[in-house]
Amino acid sequence: MPTAIVILFSASMLASALLVFLVQPMVGKQILPWFGGAAGVWALCLAFYQSTLFLGYAYAHWLNQRFRPGTQILIHAGLFVAALIALPVLPDKSWADVISASPSGLGASATILQMLTTNVAVPFLFLSATGPLLQAWFARALPERRAYALYAVSNLGSFVALGAYPFFIEPELGLSDQADAWSWGFAVCGGLILACGLLARASTPRESTPASRGKQAFEPGQRAIWALLSAGAVMLLMATTNELCRDMASVPFLWIVPLAIYLLTFVLCFGSELLYQRAVFVPLSILSLVGVGWGPELVDRYAPALVFSAAVPLEVVFFSFALFCGCSVAHGELYRIRPPSEQLTAFYLWVSAGGAAGGLFVGVAAPLLFSDFYELPLAWALCWALFGLICRRDRERGLGNTRLIYVGAAFAIAIAGFAAMPWGTPQSDLLLRERNFFGVLRVLDVKADEPKKHRIVLHHGNTVHGFQLQSPKLRNATTAYYGELTGVGCAVHAVRARGPAKIGVIGLGIGTMAAYAGAEDEVQFYELDPDVLRIARDSGHFSYLADSSGQVDVTLGDARLSLQQQLRETGGNDFGLLVVDAFSGDAIPVHLVTREAVALYLEHLAPDGVMAFHVSNRSLNLTPLIFRLADALELEALEIANQPLGLMSLVGARWILVARRDASFEAIEDRVRAIRRRFEIPLDHLWMQRPTPARIVEAPLWTDDYSNLFSLLSTRTVVSTGRDENSY
Repeated sequence: MPTAIVILFSASMLASALLVFLVQPMVGKQILPWFGGAAGVWALCLAFYQSTLFLGYAYAHWLNQRFRPGTQILIHAGLFVAALIALPVLPDKSWADVISASPSGLGASATILQMLTTNVAVPFLFLSATGPLLQAWFARALPERRAYALYAVSNLGSFVALGAYPFFIEPELGLSDQADAWSWGFAVCGGLILACGLLARASTPRESTPASRGKQAFEPGQRAIWALLSAGAVMLLMATTNELCRDMASVPFLWIVPLAIYLLTFVLCFGSELLYQRAVFVPLSILSLVGVGWGPELVDRYAPALVFSAAVPLEVVFFSFALFCGCSVAHGELYRIRPPSEQLTAFYLWVSAGGAAGGLFVGVAAPLLFSDFYELPLAWALCWALFGLICRRDRERGLGNTRLIYVGAAFAIAIAGFAAMPWGTPQSDLLLRERNFFGVLRVLDVKADEPKKHRIVLHHGNTVHGFQLQSPKLRNATTAYYGELTGVGCAVHAVRARGPAKIGVIGLGIGTMAAYAGAEDEVQFYELDPDVLRIARDSGHFSYLADSSGQVDVTLGDARLSLQQQLRETGGNDFGLLVVDAFSGDAIPVHLVTREAVALYLEHLAPDGVMAFHVSNRSLNLTPLIFRLADALELEALEIANQPLGLMSLVGARWILVARRDASFEAIEDRVRAIRRRFEIPLDHLWMQRPTPARIVEAPLWTDDYSNLFSLLSTRTVVSTGRDENSY
């Protein structure tokens, strides 16, 4: 009988942990497209989960302290029924219709929290209370056994879920199938948990000790230190995740890697005091900060082969190592100052409260308080300050002034390392800096002392979203990725040769594409971020929109939602050229490059129209993805790529042109060859390539129900100097 009880409790704990860590990326992936793929979506999701976890712990503590076992079962059964009614956890796609056309700031945050509360809150609350409740019930049912063993089972379930989702579940199952499986799993898990409660109710209670019945006494400020250490670790987790997602893509793979590292440090440090050694992890943590600040640059300079052969971008490696070291210090110190076992319930409650506070700070408060991403250095500063405070209080361990000097030096190194990181911008060049739900926008005044090179540049995060030359003769020149010698420039030339052009552009930037419009041409921009529109049109820093000779309009809101609405209300737009440039940096709104998205673009394309996808990227190889999408919809594809060219201030860019198979790329191909001859551009500085059957077969096919970023993390390429057998 005891063996059967152990198996039942273990199965319940394992199942609940699996479900908790599967629902997080699943729901995040569902709602991400409705908010333009912004990295802030996952940050808010994490803040919500941390807060609900705290409520679950508080609920379990309240239930265990206030009620008899029989009453506990009745109350928890009622919560289970309410959770079943709230299923499925995936918000219905009808939510997309009620989202504002231009979500930003508090509006977007409030909508996300409302969706999560409606669909996820009750099931997640039920599951998050499982850990402390099952341990309490297990101690009642089998007082001679150690309930702590269930904690190891919970950790196992968490790791299985985090490892399975990006590598097995996401590549094999669509979201709808994932949601169905999760709902059935939740129903079974809930039944197992209630069965555990019934077993505990039928058992003889263990007599509580005087210490557990007495008033809990803590050292002054002890609760605050518990909460702050937990908050610091969660801030490191969320800020690191933000750093990765805003420059690559907000996708489950990059959500799960930091979350798994955070959980791993918690498990290791709380598993045994011997696993965390200050003499090891403090120097490693300092070294990791140096790696984050200068590691990728040093590798790029002295070991470039690693950059192009790495299976995962180097930024992920350096940031992950820093997160592991930082969370190890925070969780290791948290375990060292844990209270006696009689006070562990209160201890975990304060730890979860700190995690919730850290999550809300990064996910909700920071975007409103700061004009830039300061959460990561603040999280490091908090962790090091707490470490110094703990060392100062830790007199019984023989730590004197030498250790305090060591900690102070470490803290200074951490701050100096982050101050030297290349996210900062010299104030003399900075004209404007703003932060909103979608990220940080900076306008820079570059090379003001060189008239021919003087330019105003718009940065979104670490990515250039366009620049305008300030010389009167060059002010209306198309620059950066959009020049006449690039793939999109050649496409515009071919479209305009057929008569007045109607051009759609997904992603405004500074409005460079408006410079192509003649008096009879139309350009329709689709822009998610209202602040980008204000900067491009009203700030006085850029004039492409104002100076355009054509008819220029801007539609605010997610481009895909806007195009769907236009198709329903007025039909297709009959674009001769549709430019998809919402991911010209490293962050990819996945919902704009699925089969359904491209099918929607076709509805708005003229019969002989062309789509131009901008796929320049430092970390991901997007070319096979677009080739596969084109093939799936029986479309032709042609990639045109260029190295940085001094002519017209062009930077390196990759464009993939896609059109119906009865359309012809002949005029575009002829123009590329003519440009090469006229400007004597080497073949490996401006080239074209068609997809081969082998590349199409091996490439992933993304749909609204399925996408897998890991399949694109094969190399780090912006524009290669090499050419395959189909380049010409």
